[in-house]
Amino acid sequence: MIRKIELINFMSHRHTVLELAEGLTALIGPNNCGKSAVVAALKIVATNDSSTYVKRHAAKECRILLELEDDNGETHHIEWGRKSSPYYVIDGRRFDRLKNAGIPDRLHELLKMPTIHGEGGAEFDLHFGEQKSPVFLLNSPPTQVGQFFASSSDASYLLAMQRLHSRRVQEAKSETAKIDQRLTQLESHLEQLAPAVAITTQLENAAEVFEEITKYRKLVTDLRACRDQKKRLNDVVNKLARQQQYLAQLAGPPDMTETAVLAELSRKIPLCMKQVERLRERQKSMLGLAEPPELESTQALDSITQSIRRAELRVQLAVQMASGLGTLCEPPVVTDVGELISIVAKLQRLSDTIQHRSRSIEALRVAACVEPPSLDSLDDLRATIAKLKLAEQRTAEVIEAAAFVDQELQALSVAWQAFIKTSPNCPTCMQPLPETITLSHAGGAPYKREPHFDERAAAGREAKRSSSSS
Repeated sequence: MIRKIELINFMSHRHTVLELAEGLTALIGPNNCGKSAVVAALKIVATNDSSTYVKRHAAKECRILLELEDDNGETHHIEWGRKSSPYYVIDGRRFDRLKNAGIPDRLHELLKMPTIHGEGGAEFDLHFGEQKSPVFLLNSPPTQVGQFFASSSDASYLLAMQRLHSRRVQEAKSETAKIDQRLTQLESHLEQLAPAVAITTQLENAAEVFEEITKYRKLVTDLRACRDQKKRLNDVVNKLARQQQYLAQLAGPPDMTETAVLAELSRKIPLCMKQVERLRERQKSMLGLAEPPELESTQALDSITQSIRRAELRVQLAVQMASGLGTLCEPPVVTDVGELISIVAKLQRLSDTIQHRSRSIEALRVAACVEPPSLDSLDDLRATIAKLKLAEQRTAEVIEAAAFVDQELQALSVAWQAFIKTSPNCPTCMQPLPETITLSHAGGAPYKREPHFDERAAAGREAKRSSSSS
């Protein structure tokens, strides 16, 4: 029994899978949708007939895959394909080099759709019918029908199928008569139940009226509740109106004075009572005392009292200062500033040196910018050369001093970096110290390296000019 048919690039089917159910399977669809192609595929698998036309346009290969189930319930797979020539694959075994109508021996053991060979070389296709003559042997001559029944081992099965078909036709006609009779009965019953349609409509209308009545009943209940609530509210309003009339006859409340003074006095009453009790006790203890002696001059006592008052003022001032100083932080820990003082002193000396050298360089620059002297004689040339040599010597000294100052400044920078790592804040003002230092921190002008004035080149040019003029 065929369970599944799969067509790949076969005629109009790009990829179609049909899973068949028990019993009879009918393919229904419009024209040119591929119904006949399914029957042609089964016929090609059964006969390996001429199949050069079945490959889909532009496809390199077409395939037909069948899944079958035998009488024992075992599943088998049959594949037919065509590239340049047809081939079979039955349960994983491949059969190649098959000519047209050449089929493997095991094919019809599983498929069970062979062609019947009759007497005289006649062949009968019992399983596939042409579209124009779908009924087997219906339009065949009697001799061909006799040959088939005389040679076919399946003739008894065909006769049994014919008898079964006739019986089913009779049963279908009987069933049709019963259905017609039942239909007539149902129609008469429906005619009897025709008034029920009007009753149903009336019931639906009655249900709608009942819903409206229920809605109005609920509305009446709500209105009654609103009426009762309105009555209660009117009673409350009348009661409040009467209270307002009574209250309107009363005088206004007196103006209330400030009660803070009264509260302060009330707080002091217990203290005063205690003080009165102490005074009474003191009075009782002083009743047995003699009269006090006559007092002498009180000037000394007044001075002592004034001193005590001044001392009390100083104490109050000290207490206020202590309360103000209590919010201050602890004084910073003062680090050793000796190294910092030495760095500042060195910076001061370097600043003085650089200022002195800068003045010398400025003087040399001014001298260099002076118009060259007239060299009328050889003595003037010698004097000029001597001056140039002296200027060259002074320039070399200034350059050497500047290099020394640069080295000292680099050393101070290294020492400064080491110092701010241990003491990042100023010990006097506690402000962050700068990460780099300049000569401006030593009180002098910021050091700026002047461009070097090449006195030798100037002297060489003057010597060439004098030799060319002489």
